[in-house]
Amino acid sequence: MEFKQTKRDIKADMQSIGTTFDKSLTDAVFNYNDQLISSILLGIEKNNIVTGALLLDEKGQKIESKGELKAKEKEGFSEKHYSVTYPVLKENEGKTIQIGTLKIYSSHKVVIQRVKYGFLLILINSLIKTAFLWLVMVYFLNKYLSKPLIKMSQGLEELDSQKLKPLSLEYDYKNEFSFFKDSFNRLIEKISQLHSKIKTENEKLEERVAHRTKNLEQANEEILKLAKTKSDFLANVSHEIRTPMNGLIGMMELLDSGSLSKEQEEQVAVAKSCAENLLVIVNDVLDISKIESGKIDLENEYFDLHNCLKEAFSISEYAAKSKGIELILNISDDTPEVLKGDVTRFKQIILNFLTNAIKFTSKGKVELQSKKMNNRIEFSVIDTGIGISKEAQKEIFEEFSQADNSITRRFGGTGLGLSIAKKLAQLMDGEIAVESSEGEGSRFTFRYPYKEADSTFCLLDIKKKEDLKSDSSPSFKKILVVDDNTVNQKVLSMILKKLGYESDIASNGEEVLEMVAKTSYQLIFMDMQMPVMDGVTATKKLVEIYGANCPSIIAVTGNANSEDREACFNAGMIDHISKPVKIEDIRVVLKKVLELEKEVG
Repeated sequence: MEFKQTKRDIKADMQSIGTTFDKSLTDAVFNYNDQLISSILLGIEKNNIVTGALLLDEKGQKIESKGELKAKEKEGFSEKHYSVTYPVLKENEGKTIQIGTLKIYSSHKVVIQRVKYGFLLILINSLIKTAFLWLVMVYFLNKYLSKPLIKMSQGLEELDSQKLKPLSLEYDYKNEFSFFKDSFNRLIEKISQLHSKIKTENEKLEERVAHRTKNLEQANEEILKLAKTKSDFLANVSHEIRTPMNGLIGMMELLDSGSLSKEQEEQVAVAKSCAENLLVIVNDVLDISKIESGKIDLENEYFDLHNCLKEAFSISEYAAKSKGIELILNISDDTPEVLKGDVTRFKQIILNFLTNAIKFTSKGKVELQSKKMNNRIEFSVIDTGIGISKEAQKEIFEEFSQADNSITRRFGGTGLGLSIAKKLAQLMDGEIAVESSEGEGSRFTFRYPYKEADSTFCLLDIKKKEDLKSDSSPSFKKILVVDDNTVNQKVLSMILKKLGYESDIASNGEEVLEMVAKTSYQLIFMDMQMPVMDGVTATKKLVEIYGANCPSIIAVTGNANSEDREACFNAGMIDHISKPVKIEDIRVVLKKVLELEKEVG
């Protein structure tokens, strides 16, 4: 459409050109002025829409031409070129005669150039308008959008969460930003009020927390004091009970090893059994306290498992025999000879099972079994006793718990044994289980973790320890017994005498220092708790004074706990025995001291 319209416009322009030069061209042709004709045609040809011009006379003969002449003779448009014809007319004596013909030529190229030029003008016009609109838009955007946004952004960045304040943005008139500012300031005000409330509540909460923390600290201090008081009380009770028990058991052991009639032997055995049962109760209470406070220490040494089971079986034989119960020991062939752990606590669990089984069995049998189960060893005590109901099985491992009160009245006991056994088993990475039906007996099982060991090496090590328990006693020239209690002095000195030793007596640490200064003692049995100067202080002074020549010192204490043992060894003592002291304990420790002296010497 644009192309055709442009062609029509050019054709009209070409007609206008012919009209413009009509008079001057008529005069030039009429007067045969070739120079003027050439100038006129050249002027026509110079027009930007004209490609050429041709002048013919009245006969159609060429007079002059300029530019490109490529149109056909007839008027109109060719495919690429077209022309317009103008008659050259002259008025003569009232008549109009044609003295020539003017043809003006053009082409599609001219049309295309004009179209391009038109498009270029439109484009430039559009660009100018767009640029203008863009500048106007930038101006208004900057004034009414960018600047307010920048101000608002700066205001928001300046906000402090601890010190909230309204945005101070000024606008010349009401718009969306002013509405936003007002809404935001209202939000800030609400947040500030909320912060104030939170701050007030936090202060109140801090006061309550501080108050409760103070109360908790006071309660914790009281608990710690109570725990220390309990620990001190148990230590004192242990010491105070073990001191008379030391006299009872020690003297009965001395009586039992003498020449007695059968009736006297039985009387001594009954008294000794009662004393040892009382000691078991005391030890159970102390064990529970140690376990609860996390102060119980477990040894981890190789021991002869078969011998341990036989010893537990042997200890229980008398009680079973007195009730007419068959006691059976069944150690399977796959039960290892050597086990690693705390032999004393291990034996305590087995003895607890056996004691309970014998206690609650009136007739029938009690059997101790052992067998290997993959990476564990299973120890079971099976009885034909009264059994335990399903409900009672849930509570029998609780402290001070038995099946019911009638059981306590009928069979006695504190209800601590199984609780201690279970806690000890857990400390050993083992587990305890019970299977029972009321009236059909019970089966208590202790599963203990097992790892393969060098049995030959371990048995040699165990044999070396067992040799310390042999009947032969080592030779010591001078032994000093230190204790502030006369009963303990007599028991220990009489045991030493029974073993073939003479001993001197001291009642406190100061006497020890004086006596050692006068007499060369090879061995000292030192009580821990004494007036004037305690055993630990006396030991430290002896080590300080005599150094390597200090006599070997054995601690004798009523507090059988790890703190006492550690204090003894830190002071310079070489071993530790607990009250009540037994003949076998003294024999073993004497041999151990001699072995140590041989190694050092």
